[in-house]
Amino acid sequence: MDTQNAVDPELYRMAQDCPEGLTDEEIMRVLCGSNPPQGESLGETLFSELFSRYHVRVTLWCLRFTRDRSRALDLTQEAFFRAYRHRHSFRGDSRFSTWLYAITRNQCLS
Repeated sequence: MDTQNAVDPELYRMAQDCPEGLTDEEIMRVLCGSNPPQGESLGETLFSELFSRYHVRVTLWCLRFTRDRSRALDLTQEAFFRAYRHRHSFRGDSRFSTWLYAITRNQCLS
């Protein structure tokens, strides 16, 4: 994702008012923009929105891979932590879900 561009003020306002109305890619644009959310509260809210959209699917993917519920839950948490920590590596040339599943796959394989 090109982080050199400032986030559109309207998109930033929407992220503050109604994050559930944004697409995954719009959320990532706000999280990774050159004017990131002030304070951690908006950033946490936005990433929590992504977590709520994908945690069940990621957990099921990990469960199919490991066949161990406890390990699948741990891998899910680790994958989301890695995604948040490396959110600036999201370039936006693929869907957020593709990027997240690649992180999840790599987490499961390691």
